Amino acid sequence: IVEETGRTSTYNDVVLTCRNLNERKQLMLDESDVFIALPGGIGTLDEVFTMATSCTIGYHRKRIILYNIEGFWDSLIALLDDMQRRGMVRGQWQQYICVADCLDDIKALLK
Repeated sequence: IVEETGRTSTYNDVVLTCRNLNERKQLMLDESDVFIALPGGIGTLDEVFTMATSCTIGYHRKRIILYNIEGFWDSLIALLDDMQRRGMVRGQWQQYICVADCLDDIKALLK
């Protein structure tokens, strides 16, 4: 999914074009069966938390997976754990965000 003014990868088989970031996230929500977050930046965090938030309030029941390549997401996991300890996360964050350290972990989560 790419905004009209954005870039797209040459590795994509299908490209869905949208007008803006909000439309992009809505398309992700509507068209995806699962969300797998590769290492990324602020935009990736925005997408992860948009999908996680929409899961917590019942908009979907789709898996959200952090693909923790070389421990990339370790600091985010530590932050989520800290927020959990402080009572700032409703329920357990692991109820809607999973962590996979390798492709076999992702395969197991998708079964």
